[in-house]
Order: sequence, then C-alpha cells, then structure tokens
Amino acid sequence: MEAYDFSGKKIVLFATSGGSGFGNTVKELQPSAPDAVITEGSLLNHGTKQEISEWVNLYKQQRYGGIQKMGKIIQTAGRNTLGEFAPEFAHFNDDVLFGENWNNQDIDVKTRSIITVVALMASGITDSSLKYHLQNAKNHGVTQKEIAAVITHVAFYAGWPKAWAVFNLAKEVWETGEGDLPYEEEAMRAHAKEMVFPIGAPNDSFAQYFSGRSFLAPISTSQVGIFNVTFEPGCRNNWHIHHAKSGGGQILV
Repeated sequence: MEAYDFSGKKIVLFATSGGSGFGNTVKELQPSAPDAVITEGSLLNHGTKQEISEWVNLYKQQRYGGIQKMGKIIQTAGRNTLGEFAPEFAHFNDDVLFGENWNNQDIDVKTRSIITVVALMASGITDSSLKYHLQNAKNHGVTQKEIAAVITHVAFYAGWPKAWAVFNLAKEVWETGEGDLPYEEEAMRAHAKEMVFPIGAPNDSFAQYFSGRSFLAPISTSQVGIFNVTFEPGCRNNWHIHHAKSGGGQILV
C-alpha cells in the first residue's frame, strides 16, 4: 500500500466473515496509508452475494458528490456562505435544490450532473459554479471523452464561444483520456463501470491454466503483492470454476 498515493483518499472497510469489529485493522492500516481517511464500513458476517453487492453499490453512491450520508446528498454551501446574509436563500439552496431535487431518484445522479452542466453552459455561466458541477460530474462517473462529447454537442445549440469557455474549465478538471475504460467490448465496459476494483489487463502469463479469459489488476506491489483476478462467465482453472453463463464475471481479491 505504501506504493500508492492515498493523499485525500478515503478507505472504507468491510468484512464478509468473522471478526467483531475494525479497530485493529484501522490501527494496522494507518502506517501504510498515513494520508488517507480510514473509516469503518460494514461487517457483513456470512453475508450473501446479494447483500455484499447491495452494500458495495450503496457505498459507491455515497462516496461521490457534495456531502453524502447513507446515499443521500446533503449540501451545506448555502448556509456556510449565506446563512446569516440570506438565510431563506440558503434554505432553498441546501434543503430544496440539493436536499430534495438532487435526491430525486427518477434520474440517476450522473445524468443529473450532465444536465446541470448543460444548463449552466447554455446560460453562459462559466464561473466557479460551473467548475464545481464539472467536478461533480467527474465524481459521478463522467469521463473525459464523455464530457468532451457533451460540450461539443451542446455547442451547436448554445453557441461556439460558450463551448470554448467550458472546455477551458473542463481541462482543469480532467486529464486527457481520464476515466475512459480500455475495453472494446461493451459488456466489459459496462461491468468495469460497476466495479469498485479495476478489471486490469488480460492475464496472459497464466493463460495456460485457464479455459476462458481472466484478467489481472495489481492493487499493491510493495511488500506483499495484492492483485485482483477477474474471471469471465464460464471461465475455469485448476482450482476454481465460475459457473455463471452470463453477466459481468467474478472477482477474486
């Protein structure tokens, strides 16, 4: 873990069996990631695959955008900035705009983030508020290629100069190619977007031991090596068979 820069990162722990808490684990991890925030997640003793999947999906929703708690977006910027000067406006901003509208489940948060960027761009608003929403879009899974395509598309309807202004801000948020997934198959790309851990590259070094495709992703190579192994459906080796006939595959950590 020492080889990875955890500055500003958050590590959330969960366990699938055994144990009664995370106290010792937090204490032992801190020297390896001193700049990270390590918190206790969930103890899923003997949890089913469905229960574990639901918890991971919930955490993925919690970790992005504004301040989120138990999947709900909580905004405090209004009260922090205008709580005394314009308390009613602060209330509408934090409690209605974000508290109610952003938490409406009829549209997923990634789509809502893109819509907000488009609305601000069309209105000619290219200040810090747009940069905040560009960052928010990135936090919710919008890749560099996707935001470039969005801005280009809107430019034909909202105006070319606006697109130039938004691109200048977007370049401060995304690196070229950032967030894009290097998989040609649509099923692989969809699966990768849903996963907490990376799929990695084809596991060619051990291909002779597998009857199907597997993928390997290094998590840490210092001290003890830690790798992700991902099996495609139906893949088998000398130790393991993945019986699923469809879906994204299986991950071993």
